[in-house]
Amino acid sequence: MFQLRHYIEAVAELLAEKSGQEKDKVVKGWLRVLRSHHRDLEANKISEIIDEEISKGREKAEVVVAGEQEKEALEKTFSQSNIAAEWKINPEEIGGARIIYKNTLIDNTVKNRLERLGNRLQENG
Repeated sequence: MFQLRHYIEAVAELLAEKSGQEKDKVVKGWLRVLRSHHRDLEANKISEIIDEEISKGREKAEVVVAGEQEKEALEKTFSQSNIAAEWKINPEEIGGARIIYKNTLIDNTVKNRLERLGNRLQENG
């Protein structure tokens, strides 16, 4: 049976030859194979290690989304940037995303847009 370090070494060799987007495909495919062979614990540990390595030296942003669908849509954008996303899922946001980067808040959630619309209606009401 292979030890965890053997898996990591094998993937590291594959990743050395790949570009950014290709690396993501290799890692996701490899983790899927591990999980299909009932190696969930190893897959989770490796995923954590990879995330930590990728995040080193990158600035961080908190990203709040309503669900996995929004997260998946934004993951590609963040993986191609120098910003490491710290994901939080909050179904109360309904849709869209709220991003906090440095001292800047970008709130494009459906919840926020509905609240702003409600405020404008009350002001004009």
